[in-house]
Amino acid sequence: MRSTTSDIIIIGGGCSGLALAYALSKASCSLSIRILESRSHYSNDRTWCFWTKSKNEWTELACQRWNKWSFQLGDEGKPVVHQGQDWFYYCLAAKDYYHFVQQSLLHNYHIKLEMNQTITEVQYADPEQPFSGAKPEAMVKTQAGDTYQAKLIIDTRQPIDRQSMLYQSFFGIEIKTNEASPDIVSLMHNLRADKDGVRFNYILPLTPNRVLFEHTRFSQNPIDKQSMEAQCQDEMRRIKCQYKAIFRKEYGCLPMGMDQNNIPYYSAGTAGGALRDASGYGFLRIQSWAERIASKLSQPEITLPLNQLMADKPEGKEWITWLDMLFLKTIKNNPSDSASYFFRLAKNLNSQQFMRFMTDSPSKMDL
Repeated sequence: MRSTTSDIIIIGGGCSGLALAYALSKASCSLSIRILESRSHYSNDRTWCFWTKSKNEWTELACQRWNKWSFQLGDEGKPVVHQGQDWFYYCLAAKDYYHFVQQSLLHNYHIKLEMNQTITEVQYADPEQPFSGAKPEAMVKTQAGDTYQAKLIIDTRQPIDRQSMLYQSFFGIEIKTNEASPDIVSLMHNLRADKDGVRFNYILPLTPNRVLFEHTRFSQNPIDKQSMEAQCQDEMRRIKCQYKAIFRKEYGCLPMGMDQNNIPYYSAGTAGGALRDASGYGFLRIQSWAERIASKLSQPEITLPLNQLMADKPEGKEWITWLDMLFLKTIKNNPSDSASYFFRLAKNLNSQQFMRFMTDSPSKMDL
C-alpha cells in the first residue's frame, strides 16, 4: 500500500484521458498529473472516425481516409452518394492513438500513466474551492490499497446511472474479404427501423481486402455486447457478407441526448457530454475540449474555483444542441419512421451542407 499526492488525477486513460494528458504536455503544463487506467495493457479495441478538411497530427496518424460516403434505405434502395471535395473522412485505429500519446508522454516527468488500477472509492473536491493554494483534498482509493490525493480529480468514466434520450449500440467485426469497395464508406446502409428504433450497417473498407463491418442500433435502452454481437453476425448472414478470416471485434454503447444540466463539474469525455447528441461522433470534439482545459490549467496562477475551471460550453453552439435534441425526440417518439428521417437528411443535404452539419458548423440556411 502506498500514498501519493499530485495536482491532478485523471481517472481513465482512454480517448479523453489521454487527450487531456497530451494537450497538457503540448502546453508545457508544469502541474503534476497522474492518469489511473483500469486496463492492464492497451489493445486495438476500437476505431475513431472524423471528418475534417485540415491536416493535423490525427490525420497523419489515421490508417485510412475517404472522400466519398453513401447511404441506402432498406436493402434494395438506390444509394445516395456524397463526395467531400476538400473534406475527408478519417479512420484512426486505437492502437495507433494509444501508442502515439504514450510515446509523446514518455519523457514528460510531470505526467505519469499507471495501468491496472481498479478504483474502489473516489472523493471529489469542493466545486467552489479555488485551484491555486488549495489542499489536495480529493482522493482515490484502489483495490490494491493505494491512496492517491490531488487538488482536482477529472473523471472520464461513463456513469451507469445517468439517463439519455437514446443509446447508440454497435458491434463491429474486422474481416478479410474480397468484396471491399476501397474508395467509398457505406455510412448508413440497409437502413431500416422497427418498433425499437433504427438500425443500419456501417462498412469501412480499410484495405482492398480488409473491412470493418459494423451493425448499429439507436434505441431507448442500451443493448449489451452479447446481443449486439449476435445481431451483427445475423446481419452479415442476412446480406450474405462473405469473409475468409476475422481479425478483431469491437463493441460500444454511446449515450445520445444526455441531460447537460446535471453533469458534475469533474466529469469529462463521454461522461461530460463530449459526444455529438445526434450522431455520437466525438473524437475531434474531445481533442478540442482537451486543448481548452489544458490552456486554463497551464496558466501561471489558477484562481478559478474548480467548477468554473472545468466549465466548458463553447459559445454559439446552443442552437445546434437544441436542434439535435429536437431530432432525437422526434426519433424517440416515432421509432418506426426514424430510418426515413435519417435518409431524407442525407438525400436533401448536399455534401458540403452535410459536412457542415456533421462537424458542428452548419449555417441556419443549411437547415
